[in-house]
Amino acid sequence: MKAVRITNPGEVEVCTLQEPPMGAEELRVRVKALGLCGTDLATYRGVNPLVGYPRIPGHEIAAEIVDRGADVPKEFEIGSPVTVTPYTTCGICSSCLAGRVNCCKNNQTLGVQRDGAATELLAVHHSKVIMCRSGRFTRYIQRSRGARVLCRESRVHRIHKKTR
Repeated sequence: MKAVRITNPGEVEVCTLQEPPMGAEELRVRVKALGLCGTDLATYRGVNPLVGYPRIPGHEIAAEIVDRGADVPKEFEIGSPVTVTPYTTCGICSSCLAGRVNCCKNNQTLGVQRDGAATELLAVHHSKVIMCRSGRFTRYIQRSRGARVLCRESRVHRIHKKTR
């Protein structure tokens, strides 16, 4: 599968990777649209102290479920539009206990401390997947062409892309 990788500050390449392996409690999703934010720009510029290189950016994802592990709850149906919570959390540090999971001292954010979603496919634990059943959102994702949508913690914003 194809991916976009930042190899060093200011250097980007399109590369080919193996499809991600999928565990029994994971979903494989096809990335339909990806928002690139200030964190990704800081990574590209080399000013994000949390990033090691090379790094695949991207943590603001609109996707579709294409496969599911044997232990994934039935509500996660193949073909469903989803977004992904990009944080991994420990659940026991002071930030987690205060509900500030993005500040977890053991956090591994997609596209920051671990490779992100600027790929065709991504494997992710079902607990990190948010179903997007809203009719308007679903229709927008289904007809999306390029990175026009970015999803973050189930909020949806549009990125206007000039095309001519």
